[in-house]
Amino acid sequence: RSYPSNVPYGDTGDTHLQALRTAYQRRELADAHTKAAELLRGAPLFGPEGEDIAQKVDDIMQDAGKMPGKMLIRRHVKDIIPDVLDEIQQRVDNPGRLAGISTGIATLDRKTAGMMKGQVWVFAGLPGDGKSTLMQNCAEAAAYSGHKVSWYPLEMPDTEQVFRLLASGGGVDNERLFSGMLSQNDLAALAAANRRLRDSPIELVNVDGATAGDIINDIERSDAEIAVVDYLQLMEETSARKGANREEIIASISRRLKRTARRSGKTILTGSQLNDGGKLRESRAIGQDADKIFLINKHPLEGGESGELDDTKRLLWCDKNRGLKRHWELPLHFLGHVFQFKEIPQDEN
Repeated sequence: RSYPSNVPYGDTGDTHLQALRTAYQRRELADAHTKAAELLRGAPLFGPEGEDIAQKVDDIMQDAGKMPGKMLIRRHVKDIIPDVLDEIQQRVDNPGRLAGISTGIATLDRKTAGMMKGQVWVFAGLPGDGKSTLMQNCAEAAAYSGHKVSWYPLEMPDTEQVFRLLASGGGVDNERLFSGMLSQNDLAALAAANRRLRDSPIELVNVDGATAGDIINDIERSDAEIAVVDYLQLMEETSARKGANREEIIASISRRLKRTARRSGKTILTGSQLNDGGKLRESRAIGQDADKIFLINKHPLEGGESGELDDTKRLLWCDKNRGLKRHWELPLHFLGHVFQFKEIPQDEN
């Protein structure tokens, strides 16, 4: 290839180009510090409702030094091959062992290979279909087998989430828990569930006033293997560009969740509402970013009138299963009174 006479040739040219990029980034970083300091100095002690100065400062610093064409990290495939072969060898040495963490539902594990590092799982359904319960059951299975879970309960207070965990762990009817009309067996089961839950590696994260950025940053910094965000459409984004509609905001959050999962090696479980047409609500980007998507639907009532539904059963439809077979369904018992899903034995299907 030819070079203009005023541009250093070959490796020397690349070195000069990198030096220019470095100088540019340092200047931009210095400017960003100045802008951030001015913003903080001029900020009122109690700002207007909804104005997040800290988030604006964070955005300024994150954008500092970014430039088109900056050098990205490269690895030759020969340097990656040993890692992949080691992973394959581990699977050969442990045939049938899950690649990921168990969901507690045998067929779901077999068809998905479990909750693997760097993946985003989306459970979608209409209100009351059980998406929060199914995420809870997957997280419980992970935690009770020793995997740390960070829980971001956007839909309910911490106390209600723990109530549901105790009901599920003890198999105690939630109505009896609410009324206090508990038998001796109930009390014994509740005590056992309490001991198990106290010893579990589950942390509930206070998300009051937290933005999507706060939650995503916390996920990346945490030492948890599983993060539960219940649910995606409840996340608030204050740093979205002015005029962005709800679909664009959800798309941005979805992309950031995926990048965080991949970068941190965590599994992120989140829920999404369906629209009246049974499609993911507000953003097709969710479908593009997620590694696994499961649609939860009520089961038709056997022997009932057309359109009549059985609230004790659900059909779990796999809409996406990155790298593995998709478009299969799994019938499940829905035990709403104890916040549990159970696989239906084949002879009952």
